[in-house]
Amino acid sequence: MSSADHKHNILTELIQFALVDGHLDESELEFLIHLASDLEVSRESFLDLFSNPLPSKPLPNVHDRIIQFYRLCLLMHADGLVHPKESVRLHEMGIKMGLDPMGIQKILDMLEEAAGKTIDANVLFELFSVQWN
Repeated sequence: MSSADHKHNILTELIQFALVDGHLDESELEFLIHLASDLEVSRESFLDLFSNPLPSKPLPNVHDRIIQFYRLCLLMHADGLVHPKESVRLHEMGIKMGLDPMGIQKILDMLEEAAGKTIDANVLFELFSVQWN
């Protein structure tokens, strides 16, 4: 997969998740636009993904999957509301990514308690380190 396809794949998955509750909130869109900018994806290419999403492909390594799961978690909290469909879908996606269910729940609990704060990358990876042993 090319670098551009990899970035578009990441964004497509996030866009699809943002639409799980049937509504794209302005704060969710801003989060996605900011992430697209960080990934150096043009606004036009990003917006095109809404009408022309790429087929979902699994991310190549566990570190990439953990980072993507964390992005999904942050997106879920971007609008300040956690819709039950988002929560259920996020658990399903984490399991599909091959992530440890206990690590998934710990991240969700930490974000709930953090109220808008982020989780340090070392802590994030440590939550899933158990499954690597």
